[in-house]
Amino acid sequence: MILKLAWRNIWRNKRRSLLTAGSVLFALFFALIMRSMQLGVYDNMVQNVVNISTGYIQVHGKDFWDEKTLEYSMEQTDSLEHTLLATEGVADVVPRLESFSLASTGRATKAAMILGIDAEKESRYFDFDEGLTKGQIFPDGNGILLSEGLAEYFKLDIHDTLVLIGQGYHGISANGKYHVSGILKLRSPELNKQLAFLPLREAQFLFGAQHRVTSLVV
Repeated sequence: MILKLAWRNIWRNKRRSLLTAGSVLFALFFALIMRSMQLGVYDNMVQNVVNISTGYIQVHGKDFWDEKTLEYSMEQTDSLEHTLLATEGVADVVPRLESFSLASTGRATKAAMILGIDAEKESRYFDFDEGLTKGQIFPDGNGILLSEGLAEYFKLDIHDTLVLIGQGYHGISANGKYHVSGILKLRSPELNKQLAFLPLREAQFLFGAQHRVTSLVV
């Protein structure tokens, strides 16, 4: 009885009912469109972050995430990498060594984030070489790559020299002088102002952290 009365009431004023139904459908259609666009933007943001740097998972030493120092780095062992690679869905493992140094040209100084990387793997999985604007990525396994903002701050170009002064693993002095082999434009504005890259083994040598990494990116 109630449904019958409701149905009759709907069609008692057809124009009003059609306008109401049309308004609801119109609003629902645009709500779905906006939600789809929103989800697409979110997915694109996630993929950008994953493809640029973070990967899907990162493995760190205990307590490294709370205090990002080399004291909480971990040993890069074949057994650990084999365990990760044996996990279903894991295609590869990318090692990194992250620390900070005071960068200087003699005329200017600035704190810089130093990232030791395996350039071949970074280029394979993280579009690493797409941002290269000048020079090369570690020709003959040497040199330092600067983010564009850092290079502009120091007014450095290819083949110029940058000095790094810092503290390494267990408090040792970590000082080195490197020629600029390339300049990268990074998508992150913050990282583009402060990040420099070294070959992984060179970074391990600089910081006295042989065979150690701060993260394994999966």
